[in-house]
Amino acid sequence: MLGVIELDYDIDNDQLTTVENRLQPLINITKSKKVWRIVEASKVIDKKYTGGATASVKRTPCKASTKATFPFRVNHDVASFKLGKETLLFLPDMLFIIKGNKIGALSYADFDISFGTTRFVESEAVPKDATVVGHTWKYVNKSGGPDKRFKDNKELPICLYGEVLLTSASGLNTVIMYSNSSL
Repeated sequence: MLGVIELDYDIDNDQLTTVENRLQPLINITKSKKVWRIVEASKVIDKKYTGGATASVKRTPCKASTKATFPFRVNHDVASFKLGKETLLFLPDMLFIIKGNKIGALSYADFDISFGTTRFVESEAVPKDATVVGHTWKYVNKSGGPDKRFKDNKELPICLYGEVLLTSASGLNTVIMYSNSSL
């Protein structure tokens, strides 16, 4: 097939554990019902209008997959996250960042990856694999109860989501949020 880059990995047994430990957590994330990219986050000044949240987060849906994205074909497990026009492709030996016809690559030694959890006030439908850890109101009064001045003041779930933070000295700064925090 024209334009396809075949990547044929032959991983030694002494390196197999390292590769699996690197990729398996990312592959597990692709199994979440919902995956998002955090596009923007800002501190909230008046928590009354944000369900008591201390930060306002703008997120976009992300397509997560265990298949390599074009132009790559790979003979090993991978994790791929399509984030709008950008795709992050985690391979056994490096991370490819694909945007249009431009491809950048980072060795795992060149970026930091950290996993954690975050509490998120969910205003959309709660994914089936999410853990609801509490509830709040769309508009909160000082005591934490509903602000009765607003007639459309509905109760909102607080979900525990997983988060992956990717950073590098070369400018990578991406947060991926996923619904199943137990992965």
